[in-house]
Amino acid sequence: MNLDRLSIIKGLTARELQTTTMTLADQLREEGLQKGLQKSLQNLQEGIVEVLEIRFGGIADGLRETITSVQDVVRLRSLHKAAIQASSLEDFSQSL
Repeated sequence: MNLDRLSIIKGLTARELQTTTMTLADQLREEGLQKGLQKSLQNLQEGIVEVLEIRFGGIADGLRETITSVQDVVRLRSLHKAAIQASSLEDFSQSL
């Protein structure tokens, strides 16, 4: 910890220190939640692409980009089911 931060912490009252600590804890918790959400989105996106590649061979870059641009967990879960159930890539594409 650098000296500037240390002197700031020493100058805080107990109440201010508690508030600052809670704020820092809240920020760290929020960052963790955001990283977890991003990882979940990425895993779902990759899962959809993987299902389509296994079932239909390679997929077009445009389709891959469309899938990876979806940022809604519920929508991605729906697309994952559609990828499993689709009879063709064209059929899946209609789900987008």
